[in-house]
Amino acid sequence: MWWKSFFKKSLDIILDLLFPKHCIICDKTVFEFTDVALCRNCLGKEQTPKYIKDDKFIFDEAVCVLKYQDVVKDVMLRYKFKSIKYYSKAYAHLMIEAVKDREYFKDALICSVPLSAGRDRPYNQTAVIAKEIADLWQSEYIEDLLLKCREVKPLSKMKLPERRFYIEGAFSVNPKYGIFGRDILLIDDIFTSGTTAKECAKTLKMYGANKVYVLCACYD
Repeated sequence: MWWKSFFKKSLDIILDLLFPKHCIICDKTVFEFTDVALCRNCLGKEQTPKYIKDDKFIFDEAVCVLKYQDVVKDVMLRYKFKSIKYYSKAYAHLMIEAVKDREYFKDALICSVPLSAGRDRPYNQTAVIAKEIADLWQSEYIEDLLLKCREVKPLSKMKLPERRFYIEGAFSVNPKYGIFGRDILLIDDIFTSGTTAKECAKTLKMYGANKVYVLCACYD
């Protein structure tokens, strides 16, 4: 009913006045009443994504949107560890913009890198972004398509050989779903060495996936 929509919009405006959003790129207050945490300047600014197409990674192509440094790094850490969930819409917006010329990303089955059960986080930040992207594209998304077979230590402070050792064999495909011959779009938050994306792609292809594309919010 119209009054429910009016009430929700009014509540959103009040919350924005009390708790204003901050831009995920420059961290300035977003004065426009919008769900997307991007200020007017950053919204109109062209980003410089990183495009990766290399056989050594097993996945067929990767697109990573924002350089993981300075304000962008601080904001991503807040999103991951401080429960600032509204950032997800802004990440989804920029990620979709970065691949607007790649219709095959939109046509693929979307999944996300699973979070280890032992991680102390209120939600899987990557899954939230993936869901936003799938909703905007009206694409199929399966949150539990990829499963963690075992707990994995955080890779961020490891050197590359250690990362490869710890992540190998860490994932499997949920047997509830058949992916033979399907193209898959894997969503992740940060692309560092590519170790996690590579292992996920290897697992998906072992279970019959045709092509695996990767789309990340940030790159290191």
